[in-house]
Parts: sequence; structure tokens; C-alpha cells
Amino acid sequence: MKSLLVLLIATYLLSGFVSTQVGLPASSQVPIRVLVAGILALPFLSMRRLKALSPRSLAICFATALGGYIIGAWAFSHAIALGGYAVAVFVTSLPWLGFVELALKKGCIAKSEVVVLGLSTIGALVFFAPSLSLERGVDNIAAIITWSLVAALAGAFAQYARRFHRHGVSSFAVADGVLVSAVIQAFVFIGAVDLDLKVGLDVLWLIIGGGCYFISNRLSNIVFASVSPTLAAVWMSTEPTIALVISALFLGACPNACEFVGGGILLGAAVCKSWRGNVEEEIEREEQELERIAPRMVVRDGRC
Repeated sequence: MKSLLVLLIATYLLSGFVSTQVGLPASSQVPIRVLVAGILALPFLSMRRLKALSPRSLAICFATALGGYIIGAWAFSHAIALGGYAVAVFVTSLPWLGFVELALKKGCIAKSEVVVLGLSTIGALVFFAPSLSLERGVDNIAAIITWSLVAALAGAFAQYARRFHRHGVSSFAVADGVLVSAVIQAFVFIGAVDLDLKVGLDVLWLIIGGGCYFISNRLSNIVFASVSPTLAAVWMSTEPTIALVISALFLGACPNACEFVGGGILLGAAVCKSWRGNVEEEIEREEQELERIAPRMVVRDGRC
């Protein structure tokens, strides 16, 4: 399952790269890319799976699509339009999914989760420190931070919402429900989109972007239903670091000291949580195995 998480992060990276290649703001790209994703998904959509979803699940799918595809993308694009690119990327790269889990979690909170989320936050702050210092004097900084927070929380809700579905609901059924909801919403918002496209490369990039949406929609509903939200959060926070590594390898980019140290902290937090998660999974498997064989154990003469 962790390999699917890595593939999902790679899809997010490609999707982010594609958005920079199209001569439209991200908020204008989203409805078009969603419609492309809907077309690509037609061979995989199942009316039987959609009909099996309860009204509760359908409502969650609709809210997930609205938060992840419409509100989140529009708020992020608006923050960038105000001149706060570094602030917007920094705020949205924080492990909000893990914070949401801590806020909604019942019972005691594991110290290890607080530690890795704290490390991930510190790593992001160090990584973006030079860029943030350049934007301290930007006008409307409060508005930029506000819109960035809206984008981050909307995205985190969309990712965490998979856990609101009742146990036993198929991940593929949820993926179908979310995508159909997103397509309906895209039709509603398409009228407000600036469609000043350059026929050729822009169209090609939007098709690739729609493919990224289709793949990430399928993967995310499997990953977020099975992987700890904290683990997913700290790994997704490494996205800027991975992008920097790719830039250094293929584009000759040279990381500065803050990016090197901050990226190391981000990766360290992710690896630490992965190792801790493996240990916890092994303990859980042993407990389940013990519960399975316990009824067969017969106590004789004080011995099993």
C-alpha cells in the first residue's frame, strides 16, 4: 500500500507540473481537467457500484469533490494571484491531513504522531524560509494566508473524507461517486472559466492533467482508506523536496542550505513514521493472530 502512496505523490507532482505549462490560472484549468478525467473514466464507471452507494456516501462524495476539486483549487489559485506563491505552497505543504486526524481522533493521541507531524512542520518551515522572507512585505499577506489555509483545509478534508464512509463501502464505488460529483460541479462552474486556450500544447497538457486527476482519484480512495492519515500526511509533505531532487537531477537546479536541511528533515520524518508504522502493523498482525488461535488453545494442568 505504501508503494501506491508513492505513486499518488508522483501523480500529484506531475499534475502540479502540468498546471504550470498551461496559460490559464489553476482555477480555470480545474473544470476542464475534471471533464477530461470524466471522459477517460467512462470505460471504468459502473452504474451498479454507484447505485450501491447510500445517500450518506453520495453526500460525502459530493462534499469531497467540492472541497478537493473546486474550493481547494480556487482558493489556492486566488492566493497565488494575490502575489503569495511561496506562502501558498508552504501553507498547503504542511501535514494538514495529520492535523485533521489529531483533531477528530477519539481517545489518547500517540506521542510519535505528534513528533513526526512537528518534525514535518519544522522541515517545511526551514525548506521555505528563504522564499517566505522575500514575501514578508507583500501586500494583502493576511488575505494570502487566509486563502492558502482555505485551500489546505479543503484538500485535507477531501483526503480524510474517505474515512467517513461506512465500513465495507468499495473504494472503487467511492472513486466513481467522487468523479461523477466533480463532473457535475465542473459543468456548473465551466461558464465562469476563462477559455483563452492556445490550441495544441495547452490542449495536450490539459488532457495529461485530466489523466492525472483520473489516476489520483482512483489511487487516493484506495490509499486514504488503508494508510494512516499521519503517514500519508508526512509523505505528501515531502512533495516539494522530491520536486527539488528531480529538478537537481534533470534541470541542474542547486539546492540552498535551507532547502537541503529542510528537505532532509521532511524525508527523515516520513521515513521515521514509515518505520514506526511497520512496527505497529506487525504488532497488530500478531494480536490478530493471537485472537484467531486463542479459542483453540486448551489449558491443561496449568499449561497451554
